[in-house]
Amino acid sequence: MWRRCLAILTVSLNRGSKPLRCCGSRLGALVVCRAFFWLFAICPTVPAWAQAWQPARGEGSGTISYQNVHGGDHYDKFGKISNPGALRSSNIMVGFDYGITERIAVSAELPYVVSKFTLREGATPGPHQLHSTVDDSNYRGTLQDFHARIQYDAMKETVQLRPFFEAIIPTHAYETFGHSAPGMRLKEYRMGLNVGRWLDPLVPRAYFNLQPMYSFTESVADLNLDHVSVALEVGYDLDRFAIRALGGIEKRLGGVQLPVPASSPYFEIHDRIGREAFSYAGGGATFRWGRNTDLFAVFSKTLSAKNAHGYATLTTGVHWSFKTRRSRNTLRFPERPR
Repeated sequence: MWRRCLAILTVSLNRGSKPLRCCGSRLGALVVCRAFFWLFAICPTVPAWAQAWQPARGEGSGTISYQNVHGGDHYDKFGKISNPGALRSSNIMVGFDYGITERIAVSAELPYVVSKFTLREGATPGPHQLHSTVDDSNYRGTLQDFHARIQYDAMKETVQLRPFFEAIIPTHAYETFGHSAPGMRLKEYRMGLNVGRWLDPLVPRAYFNLQPMYSFTESVADLNLDHVSVALEVGYDLDRFAIRALGGIEKRLGGVQLPVPASSPYFEIHDRIGREAFSYAGGGATFRWGRNTDLFAVFSKTLSAKNAHGYATLTTGVHWSFKTRRSRNTLRFPERPR
């Protein structure tokens, strides 16, 4: 499954990494995520999800993004790669964020997943392919997991600190067995911290955002599926154009080693309970189009993994900001030091 890819992009795309223009003033490139990626999960992830700079009271933004996922690599418990076939996924993600008060902001995102898996030509179908009801080379689409987040502005100084809590709730009982299954269908409750800072005067126009996070994940078969992750983004603001590099690691604290034989009692649920560990890296760019609108693109790729799948993901989208009558500020985010 490509869920982790969406999570990665959700981290990178959906966490405020786009240079914005709001109320006539330029804002710096901020960490993106989600894809909201995910990517996302996106894989990850991925829509102003968890930015270190957050909207002020009465102000917010919306994002619509398209995510193209290519995969097929399977990493076993030793990190060795096998590739039984090709995974293709085309996904749409819609998200928004809004400032309730000067210190509290909320955000939400919902992805629609369209995916298929095609067995490699000449390969003999194994137990996994024979058992799956979705890996038949046909595209299928469905809603995945709803994300909701609340974030608190703990520090407004040079270093921005934003602790957050996020809930991930599956929208329905979608299929979870198969390479092209839309997700793991697990409830998650995440706690984390966003730390961001402009790097002036050391590196004018540059910034960084660091996000450590712990995820309390619904247990399956009495296994501990909690996971920890750290994501980092650095970028450079060129006024109407911004570039960024991103990367991260994630590790599940429990689960089972993969692959598992068809005779194992875990076989039918192994896609949900693998003892995943992976790292990823990528980069992206944003172009400010008009007063309050941005166009962006981010590419992310798995670097190494164990008990997990590997992906390459390209996400593109549009992000726009807005103000309501409740807004009392002329700027949503702190300006980059001059």
